[in-house]
Amino acid sequence: MMIKKFKEIIEKEFPKFITPNYIISNSLFFDKDEIKLFGNNIKLRKNIFVVSIGKVAYLFAKEIFNSLNLENPKKVKIITDIKYLVDNEYGFDIFYSTHPYLSYQSIENTKKMIDFFIENDSEDTTFIFLISGGGSSLFEYPLINPNLAIEIYKYILLQNLNIHQINTIRRFFSSVKSGKIFQYIKKSQVISLIFSDVPFNDLSSISSGITFLKKITSDDIFFVSEILKPLIDHYNIHQTLRKNFEIYEDIEKNNANLDQVFHFVLADNNFALRKLYELFVANEMNARLISSHINLSLNDLLNLIKSIIITNIDFSNTLFLLGGETNLKVIKEGFGGRLQHLCLSVLKELKEIKIQKEVIFFAFATDGVDGNTNRAGSVISNQINVEVEKIKKYLDNFNSGLFFENPKNQKYSISFPAGINNLNELYGIFISDISIL
Repeated sequence: MMIKKFKEIIEKEFPKFITPNYIISNSLFFDKDEIKLFGNNIKLRKNIFVVSIGKVAYLFAKEIFNSLNLENPKKVKIITDIKYLVDNEYGFDIFYSTHPYLSYQSIENTKKMIDFFIENDSEDTTFIFLISGGGSSLFEYPLINPNLAIEIYKYILLQNLNIHQINTIRRFFSSVKSGKIFQYIKKSQVISLIFSDVPFNDLSSISSGITFLKKITSDDIFFVSEILKPLIDHYNIHQTLRKNFEIYEDIEKNNANLDQVFHFVLADNNFALRKLYELFVANEMNARLISSHINLSLNDLLNLIKSIIITNIDFSNTLFLLGGETNLKVIKEGFGGRLQHLCLSVLKELKEIKIQKEVIFFAFATDGVDGNTNRAGSVISNQINVEVEKIKKYLDNFNSGLFFENPKNQKYSISFPAGINNLNELYGIFISDISIL
């Protein structure tokens, strides 16, 4: 019964509270030539252009276009990879790029946007950037040979790196990330409205910091060199470093408008976690918030979950909520997502340590997509009748999705419409009062 209740809340009630429509209508207000949000009033310039980049770029742009009462839809540029959410009733300029891997398609689309920025950059222009998850690969113009950049992007996603580490490498080889976009935008006002999918809301990591100026550090150089030893030599590292320094020097000398660059995070993982918490409380459940800043490998997160369960086993009928992001090094091509993999890993641990109470665990992605499945995540209980050896086989072959697609196990899958928003991952641990003999 509890699994069914969790699923109903997550699948039917939660999604509407993270839609761009809900977030924007509750966070910002446009009045003639002024934008008002979080106690800030910012006067906009004469020519307003909207540039929306990310998985939910179209829905985001649609809401802002309506709020601004813009008359010319051709002033709205969208870069996304989600086609099924796009009806394009307004006739925006839409460029379809690729995610999570970089491609020539992404590079060509970004070059078109660079030309657009140069053409429209002026003291009368405001560029409103709408940034959501996925921008790191959707919007990219590398400083190095495109073939090598594509290879590097694919390589780092297969390593056991967190999002901050991955985007450190992406920023280093990019001509448009880490604020390097300002070599093309020198006069205009820039306002970035952000849906954050990154732990701690690190602006340099959200879409690799398109409009956030952050210089390369010596630690960054050392890290990039170590991780990419199998792919790139010191000469290429040195040449890329020199190009970075030249770009930052040019921005400092020729861009006097950096005080007109603004960043606002409209929603993040903590926002999503608190909405979920409020829903469970409204359904008369005893819920507790633990953290919205999880940034751990899957094994480390698994150990944290075990620790929470063991430490709080006497708290009956209590739900512990967490949010953030985990990472998993995939060494075999299978079917599943890291959250399904996490749920099966938790189930295996619960079976092995033989907790004497029913424990329910769920994990899901707020964008509705877990790995290469069409599920958002899953929910498990240590009362599920399955042998540990069978669980191990699914995990060893990275086939967690096959377990949850089994007809008898589909009731443990979490599903809701994909692409509503991407505010990272949410996890829940429920310790019941039901004893297991």
